Amino acid sequence: MQKKLIIVFMIVIGVVYLWTLPKGIGLGDAGTLAAAATSLGIPHPPGFPTFVLVGHLFSKIPVGSGLLRLQLLSVMGGLGLIGVIGMMESWPTAMLVAVLYGVWSQTGNVESYLLTNLCIFALVLARKPSGILLGIASGLSPIGVVVVPALIYTKKYLVFITAIIIGVLMYAYLPLRATMHPFLNWGDPQTWQALFQHLTGGGLNINSPTVINGFVLSPRWIFDAFVRFGYLAVVQLNIVLLFSVWGAIHLYKKDVKKFWTLIIILISNLFISGIYVSGNRDLWFTTSLIVLVIFAGHALKKWLWPVAFVALLLVNRPFKANLTGQYIDDLYKDLPENGVLIGGGETFNALSL
Repeated sequence: MQKKLIIVFMIVIGVVYLWTLPKGIGLGDAGTLAAAATSLGIPHPPGFPTFVLVGHLFSKIPVGSGLLRLQLLSVMGGLGLIGVIGMMESWPTAMLVAVLYGVWSQTGNVESYLLTNLCIFALVLARKPSGILLGIASGLSPIGVVVVPALIYTKKYLVFITAIIIGVLMYAYLPLRATMHPFLNWGDPQTWQALFQHLTGGGLNINSPTVINGFVLSPRWIFDAFVRFGYLAVVQLNIVLLFSVWGAIHLYKKDVKKFWTLIIILISNLFISGIYVSGNRDLWFTTSLIVLVIFAGHALKKWLWPVAFVALLLVNRPFKANLTGQYIDDLYKDLPENGVLIGGGETFNALSL
């Protein structure tokens, strides 16, 4: 019965995700990652090799536009995450996760957040975590590193041996592909020095009075990350947040090992978000928000599920607009053939790619 309900819900939410897909590509890194996936290129640090390779396969699907094909990858990542939560927790918990802003909004974006969270929770909620999955996840997003402290706590040391081998193979893509001089070749990481710089965020670390991005290693920004997360938890979880503490207490009494595993994931995610300051930091917090929803799932009674679902639906409904499509039209619509457009900045560079 549980599996049937999850399958039915995944079909329904899949239709909703497809219906709410934006027509324009997302802001930030989406344009760069789309270009890298389509052309088998090398995007900005740390390279995201798993996303590029899987995205390239999806770019070959003979359905719709190039953008739609890559959006389908994000939709599949979201549905996979919901399926994992549903199978390993409960289908009502999966319903709440499905309408979180950081999940729903990213189903239409060309980013690696949903695939990363799919791997994170598949690893920490499984009784026997897979080293192969961990190795593959290492090439998705830096956020995936939150799994490491949790696996150490649960003494899954052998998982790391397989993960390291798979991870090295995934990142070998960067220097190998760089030698072929692809269309997008950020940093040209052919040498050991260039590869090391690429993997550690070379070129992205900015710390000035007006702009902060990259590794800051500052207590102030770690504190800021915790404060920002607290604000987002109140705004995005609404009344569900009230049940998270209650549910955490229930889980602690029922399964203390699982409780601490999830707490480690939550705190590790916040520390990483404070050590490395990113313009996408709010989306990095999605991992910790999912943990709070899982906690809440252990406290909500049957009659409260619909109330919690509606509450999340009202505050997290993504805004469907084609802002980037308008941006691109304004830039390129009247550009003459063989014309040259000169510009700069993250949005200009990403969307131009």
